[in-house]
Amino acid sequence: MPSLELYDHQSTLTLDMERLFRAASEALPLVRQQPGPHAALLPYLEEVEVSVITDAAISEAHAQFMHDPSPTDVITFQHGEMIISTDTAIRQAAAHHQDPQREC
Repeated sequence: MPSLELYDHQSTLTLDMERLFRAASEALPLVRQQPGPHAALLPYLEEVEVSVITDAAISEAHAQFMHDPSPTDVITFQHGEMIISTDTAIRQAAAHHQDPQREC
């Protein structure tokens, strides 16, 4: 099982990083069991890294790697990195009557 690292690189939303770590830790074994084109990579990763960032930062990554400069909620990379925008999570949480922490 890969190690899990979480990083908070934003100040838009005060996050309960322990809660997020617990949720991610519980999800990781379930994701490893899911069929799909990238499922086989997870057992070989040494680390999964999740960074929580702003819309501005995720827009840059979205433009660089997917040629789309718009903000998005989550981008995942095959090498084990995931980035999440809290700004987008806040908007989506409001639209779905959800707590922004839960949306993240």
